Order: sequence, then structure tokens, then C-alpha cells
Amino acid sequence: MITMKKIFTALVLVSAASSNAFAAADSYAIDNSHTFPRFSYSHLGYSTQLSRFNKTTGKVMFDKAAKTGQVDITIETTSVDTGSALFNEHIQAEDFLNTAKFPTATFKSTKVVFSGDKLTEIQGNLTLKGITKPVTLTVTSFQAMPHPIAKKDALGANAFTTIKRTEFGMGKYAPNVGDEVRIDIAIEAFKEARSLFKRNKEVIHVARCDQKMASCLIELGEGELALETARKAVDVFETGHDHRRETFASFEYGKAQILLEKYDEGLATLENVLAIVSEDEPKDFEFIVDIESRIAKILRMQGRADEAEEIERRLKSVQEALEDEPERDLLN
Repeated sequence: MITMKKIFTALVLVSAASSNAFAAADSYAIDNSHTFPRFSYSHLGYSTQLSRFNKTTGKVMFDKAAKTGQVDITIETTSVDTGSALFNEHIQAEDFLNTAKFPTATFKSTKVVFSGDKLTEIQGNLTLKGITKPVTLTVTSFQAMPHPIAKKDALGANAFTTIKRTEFGMGKYAPNVGDEVRIDIAIEAFKEARSLFKRNKEVIHVARCDQKMASCLIELGEGELALETARKAVDVFETGHDHRRETFASFEYGKAQILLEKYDEGLATLENVLAIVSEDEPKDFEFIVDIESRIAKILRMQGRADEAEEIERRLKSVQEALEDEPERDLLN
């Protein structure tokens, strides 16, 4: 006889097994600036047309040792980019993507397949225009390693699958315009600590992650996203009266402004940061030199060469004082 106690025990075991399967898995957040789903199809037999979606979010769970993982991706179908504003509007209409009713498409994996150490397949469910079908992504490349610029763990892959658009309620003009649609996706993701801190409501640590992400985004040339991310960090540190961290976050905010060619605003931000840092004891001369070097560059761009040269003259003396020199015997 099956008792409630046995049912409860079974549920606990299933839950534990499910949790343990990914207990050691690392979480990676999709990098929208380097993740682009593309789709291609035959246009009346004349050519293969290529389009893509510009906004993708999601998460990847990956356990390298256990060779397990999960992929959860959301695509904003309103971000479709065909290269033509007129056709972007056409393909979002009711006969095709119907983005007014279905503004997103999703892929949720059910299984990842390895051949030795090589990831070869990702099986899962694709939901498009409100219709869900199983698909298999064939993985053509996969890499998990420290990012050489961002200096944090990252992973990336390329994969493809083929679907029939008629099966997703988008059969207009088929088969003259190809029914088969190939979907290719290039995906990159960064290992995230931010989500863990967020779940635990460790607000300051979330902001620290944002500050570091802003710095990485600046290195990658992603000015708008860097500006937004740094702004969040500044807001948190200011609200928490953590003025030292607020200063460093403001520095990243100023760098993002300069990257976006908002030179007057960036100059004002950096000068404010410099005024605060200059009051600190002991002095962080390396940070001061970094700030003033950036200020000098902006002044030169604005035609204020005399002011820039005066800063550079002073910094040369500071840098010389900071340089390591071999010990000398002053008596000889």
C-alpha cells in the first residue's frame, strides 16, 4: 500500500536528485552583445536570405566535470533585423512572427550530449509564435575558458538546427518561399556571481558585480550598456552611503561617458572623482595618475593643450617617483 509518507519520501528524493544534478554546475549569463540567433531560407529559389535577432537574454548552466548543462534562451522577436526597415515590419506581421501577440521566442534544453569532452548536441523545446516543438541543435564549436579581456570565466558556442515554418503557423508563401528555415546561433556567456548575490539580497555585492561588469563592457567597447551598468552601481553605493565604492563606480561611469563621446559630461565626472580621491589619506597616487591622464587626453581633444601639458608635466614627476629603481650605494 502506498502511504503519504512514502509519497513524501519519494518527492524529497526526486527533488534532491534534481538539485544535486546541477549542484556543482556554474551559472553563466548570456552576453547579448555577442549572442545572435540568425535564420536563413530560400527566397523563390533565387537566393538564401539571411536575417537575425538583435536582443537575446538567458542563462547557461554548465558542469564541466559531470558533462551536464542546461540552456535557457529568450529571443525578443521584435528585434528582428532583415536589413530592411520595411521587411522588418512585414515579417513581424500576423502571418509570420506576429510580434504584437508573441513578442518573444524561447528555447529550453532538455538534454546536452557529449562525445568524449566535446559537446555535440543540445536537445530541447523551441517555442515560436506560441507553438512548442522539440528541436536538436547541432553544436559546431564550443569553448569554456577564462576570457582574455574581461578576466572572468566565459563560454561560447556555435550551433544550428532546421525547422519547418509551416509547423509554427507561418506557412504563407510556402513552398515557393522555402518552408525549411535554418537557425544558427552564436552564443557567448559570462560566469555570474551577480545572480547569487541578488537571490541572497546582498545588495552591495550586486553593485560590486555591476561595477566590474561596467569596466569589462568599456574594454569591449559597449558604451551604452557600460553606462547603464555603472549607473546602477553608483545608485546603490550612494544609497548605502558607501562613498569609497561610489567613487570607483563613478570612475567607470565617467569612462563610459567618454567612450560614448560625451566629453564634457565625462570630464565633469572624472574631475569630481579626482576631487574626492585627492582628499583620501593615504593618497592612492596610481589611481590619481589614471584619472588625471584621462582628463589630460580630454583637454587635448578640446583644444586646451596648455592645461593638458601642465597635468602631464606633473604626472611625469609622480610616475618617476612611483617607479622602482635599483638600490644605490649613496656613499660611492
